[in-house]
Amino acid sequence: INAEYMGVMVVATHLPVTATEEEVRSVFSQFGEITRLSMLATEDSKTAIVKYSEQSMADEAVRLLDGTQGIPGSTESMRVTFAQSTHERGHRERDHRERDHRERDHRERDQDRAPKLSSPDLWIGGLPLDYSEGEVMRMLQQHGKVAELDHRMGWCFVKYANLAGAEEAIREMHLKRYKHRQLQVEPRQLRSRMNKFNRQGEGRERQAEGYERQVADQPPPEPQGENDASDAILPEPTLRERDLI
Repeated sequence: INAEYMGVMVVATHLPVTATEEEVRSVFSQFGEITRLSMLATEDSKTAIVKYSEQSMADEAVRLLDGTQGIPGSTESMRVTFAQSTHERGHRERDHRERDHRERDHRERDQDRAPKLSSPDLWIGGLPLDYSEGEVMRMLQQHGKVAELDHRMGWCFVKYANLAGAEEAIREMHLKRYKHRQLQVEPRQLRSRMNKFNRQGEGRERQAEGYERQVADQPPPEPQGENDASDAILPEPTLRERDLI
């Protein structure tokens, strides 16, 4: 799209496949004179490109039609935005490619960081808090046959029937977002060692707190007055002083 059309041309997407040029023109002509209208069709929707004679008309169309279902037969809200120049579209496509590359690199790095398995016993954290044991079981069985399941709120221990199922569960679920939560899948023995280490650390913290409490409970020493003669420690008298005494 040439830069001279910027501000007077709008693009409407998510139109129903049954939308006709007459229906689109009837809706968009409410805001001013249309000098050009073209339609593009895909398998499940249509897109309209509308050019107005003045920028103020395009402004009103974007402001009042974006997010509405003004076209007959609509099942979802249409998007009405200003047309972008070829330069802007090129920047957007480049940004999308860079984002896709970053996401692929992150996925590959996550796979490299996935813990290695020696048994089919796993610990899975980050489960949806409102999931029942049956829902968790159905989710886990997508990756293999589950032999045992110990489900708690937000996490579970699971034992697959074979190592292949456990490996697929780690590969497909580890560090992936599910129901707005990030799943964490680890070998059960690794989680058990971490829990033991955490318990030992908590034990040392409790011992330190107990010692500090014991010291704090001891009464402070009684202060001694500077002029208390009964408690004063006097030096031994010399021989001359003994003779005088």
